[in-house]
Amino acid sequence: MTDIDLALLLDDSRADIGALPIEPTPSGEDLRGEPEFEILETEFRKIETGGPTAVDWKLLNGKTLEILQGRSKDLVLASRLVYGLYREEGYRGMAVGISILRGMVADHWEGMFPPLSRERGRAGTLDWMAEKLATTVESEPPAEDRKVFALVAYDRLVELDTLLSEKLKKYPVAMGPLVRALRPHSREARQSIEAQAAREAEAERAAAEPPSVAAPVDAPQPSTPAETPPPAPAVAVAPPPPSRPSPASSAAVVAMPAVPEIGVGEGAEKALQTLFSTAARIATAVRQEAPADARVYLSARLAIWGEIDRLPPERAGKTALPPPQPNRLAEIKALQAAGNHQDLLMSAESAFFSSPFWLDAQYMIAQSMQALGAQYDQARVAVIGELALFLKRVPGLPQLSFSDGTPFASAETIAWIAGEVEAGDGASASGSDIDIAKAEATKLAQQGQILLGLKLLADFAQGRHGERDRFLARLEVGEYCLRFDLLQPLLALVVKLETVAEKSGLAHWEPQLAAALANLSWRALDHKNAKRFFDEGELLERKSAIVSTLAGLDMVMAARFSLP
Repeated sequence: MTDIDLALLLDDSRADIGALPIEPTPSGEDLRGEPEFEILETEFRKIETGGPTAVDWKLLNGKTLEILQGRSKDLVLASRLVYGLYREEGYRGMAVGISILRGMVADHWEGMFPPLSRERGRAGTLDWMAEKLATTVESEPPAEDRKVFALVAYDRLVELDTLLSEKLKKYPVAMGPLVRALRPHSREARQSIEAQAAREAEAERAAAEPPSVAAPVDAPQPSTPAETPPPAPAVAVAPPPPSRPSPASSAAVVAMPAVPEIGVGEGAEKALQTLFSTAARIATAVRQEAPADARVYLSARLAIWGEIDRLPPERAGKTALPPPQPNRLAEIKALQAAGNHQDLLMSAESAFFSSPFWLDAQYMIAQSMQALGAQYDQARVAVIGELALFLKRVPGLPQLSFSDGTPFASAETIAWIAGEVEAGDGASASGSDIDIAKAEATKLAQQGQILLGLKLLADFAQGRHGERDRFLARLEVGEYCLRFDLLQPLLALVVKLETVAEKSGLAHWEPQLAAALANLSWRALDHKNAKRFFDEGELLERKSAIVSTLAGLDMVMAARFSLP
């Protein structure tokens, strides 16, 4: 195989921008919130409403190149640049963009932006780029004279994918579809270059050979053109001679990631992390080729949910986790409107990788599978079953929200969980009724009718038969009050529930329920408006009492509440 100088083949100085350092700090500064970044963000967001043609790619690409070269090594901007350069310049631009991205990842991984702590955000922006370009390459293959740039793009992309597989610890990037889309065009370009190199070598060899002594002849013969063709110009790339592909190359083969050896002797935690990482890479590699295979979704959920054993930290039901990316939400909404269930399934599954607590994605995945027919039945059962097990491990997850208040689970999703996920997993009818009532109350609150939602939930609790069911339902009323800042009725409810718990000896008979009440009470006292009802000393005294109670019920929760 001929060694090909990719830099010489591309011959574009912009390709080196990613690796070049910025002074005085090699990766530059974080420009988020700065006017330059906001201008680019505003221009790029036009894609969500008007599509790619609405964006001024020349402006966007020019400004982005300036920033990457002299201001900031920003992965989000670089990922968008790859797509933007393709929109402006075709496959040459794609090759330049991927080269820039590869240089940044190779030389600035530790210091570029977003920071290392936001690995999920880094993976998400790379996923977006790969998905966009994979679809584009499949629908708009390169012309013959552009395939040389597809070769450069492919080789640099493979290098980038290898680097990312080493550097991303928790959230792998699905480069596989783009790699596979570029591969045949890269192969054709390489064959063409190698064929021309072979012809040139043959011509040089023939020219260097001494002329052979001609045998005597009886009569002169008419002169004929030379048998050896003249060498082709060095700049021309001749098309490869048609060849019959081998069975191995013509078959659809999934490009599987290398599976590392799991060193159990190095410790259980490291072995499990290797298992989760490998499962994620296999799931993303196989999903595009076999989207109906249930094992794809089992592997993905093992990888993503396998290492989650508790709820994310929250205050009053709100976590610090960022909501799903706006461009992902816009894409999903457009696919839903178009009734494109296949692409909706792929998009929602990708969203799951970057936002594992977003339960709406699981609902959309299951609905898409149902619409796609019987071949997806086993996959749908796998998704629902894994979600049921996950929710048992982290109860209360559907009631939490992202940092901007977006719920992990919409009212529709909560109703689906109650009616199909938990019911199908053997949950009691009473539990399902509670979840349906919560979903209806939440829906009213989201429509601005918070008090009506509270009344609906309170009436439901009052109508429960049996003290235990009534207590459980009242805890849900308290959660609703906390979520929608109804602090005064919440504090009154907590006092009543504490009285019931003390009289019935709840801590002795059902310590889990007693711990749930203590949890609710703590979060009520920790609410931003609690100081309106208690002075600082009284708040500290009440919180201390809750920690003392929890110490005998749930030591982990007690320790968590004791932390500053």
